Amino acid sequence: MSEVQKYSFGPVYGHETAKAELEDALSTNRMHHGWMFKGPRGIGKFRLAMQFAAAILSGKSNSLNVDDSDHIAHLMLNDSHPDLRIIQRPFDDKGKQKAEIPVSSLRELIKFFSLRPAMGGWRVAIIDSLDELNRNGENAILKTLEEPPPKCLIILVVHGEAQVLPTIRSRCRVLRMDLLDQSNGQHALEKIGLSPDEAKDTLSYAPGRPGIALKLKSPDARQAARIAKSAASRPSGIDFKQLSEVISSASKSPEAFDAAFSSLCSVAYAAAKKTDSAIAAGAWAQTHESLIALAAETKALNQDKSQAVANAIMQIQRTGRQVSR
Repeated sequence: MSEVQKYSFGPVYGHETAKAELEDALSTNRMHHGWMFKGPRGIGKFRLAMQFAAAILSGKSNSLNVDDSDHIAHLMLNDSHPDLRIIQRPFDDKGKQKAEIPVSSLRELIKFFSLRPAMGGWRVAIIDSLDELNRNGENAILKTLEEPPPKCLIILVVHGEAQVLPTIRSRCRVLRMDLLDQSNGQHALEKIGLSPDEAKDTLSYAPGRPGIALKLKSPDARQAARIAKSAASRPSGIDFKQLSEVISSASKSPEAFDAAFSSLCSVAYAAAKKTDSAIAAGAWAQTHESLIALAAETKALNQDKSQAVANAIMQIQRTGRQVSR
């Protein structure tokens, strides 16, 4: 079964500004050749990219709503639409997903975009995600963005976990997408079958990111999330005993590590939203982005997870002291 089949064209909750920009591009036919959907993991960027691609490939001019039973949707969900390429990290022979998207996958786009559309419209590629490309892969993407063939479109999903080449960013129209509010986050989880109480509880482990929250189901993950959030939220600062407890809980499994970092990120994000000071909000927002990048780098390079958690806690405490002066 194709990895793409896990997705559907159900509603994308929130992101009204981004959706309005996409619908305007569809209705006015002012279609940029490169789009960058930027925001944290687990908020619906890939789903929205799929809807945008479906609207383009089906010739819709004013709506992102796509029915799963639609012929174009059926082809896309089965990874069999001849004018669409979805590029993600592949799986090895043991079923483990590789750390990077191979450059060969990106170089194939040059050939793909050189062909005439099989169904007479556009040719579309979704790269999920730009954070998972190495420099050779980025250069391959840049070559296509610099010399775009007619009626070809690239959608880049960006999680903000790695630096984006300025030359790539400058050639794309950037849609910035934020964490979902509580209502939209819960609705997204209820839509896939969770009860209101289950949705509320699940979302509490990754506020604003239902896609991430769904993955944090194990007792170890939920315990790590609770302990990390409790420790980092203490205004008086964390002591060595608490730090040891956070590190121990976060080190039990990869899922526990993700849960702990998700909680730490939510502490920084909530602080940025809560403050009335523009300077403090900026400091907390920068800390939030730094924590996201730290978690991604730790996993990608197989670095010491205990040290990463300790560094994250210290960043939060340092920012708290900085803004309270």
